Amino acid sequence: MAKRIPSPKTRRPRWMVKLNKQLDLNTWLGGRLPVELMPKALWLAGLLVVYIFFSHTAERLIRQTDRVKRELDERRTEYTTQKASFMKEGRQSAIARKVADQGLIDYKNQEPPTKIVVADSFPARNP
Repeated sequence: MAKRIPSPKTRRPRWMVKLNKQLDLNTWLGGRLPVELMPKALWLAGLLVVYIFFSHTAERLIRQTDRVKRELDERRTEYTTQKASFMKEGRQSAIARKVADQGLIDYKNQEPPTKIVVADSFPARNP
């Protein structure tokens, strides 16, 4: 009878053989796979998958919240800057400067304002 030579497909890599010898799962499991523990092991694996899913979801939500906060702060500063610019450009003196090139003159603002003084017509009462 001829010796059976393992084909290259059934031959295991050396690192797998060494790992199998070091772990030696047969002695840990008593030589066979404990089938009665499989439902509990599958339940724990399912819980682990759910835990991983929720932790990834929470991290994604935190990253999204941080991104939205940064964007909100950026837009808030943009709004404040634009508002200040519009307030500055909307003053009558700024508008008068812009239209002066076109020959339009604001005749009302050629003279400085006059101060109105009201005489005190009622004497102060002392109680």
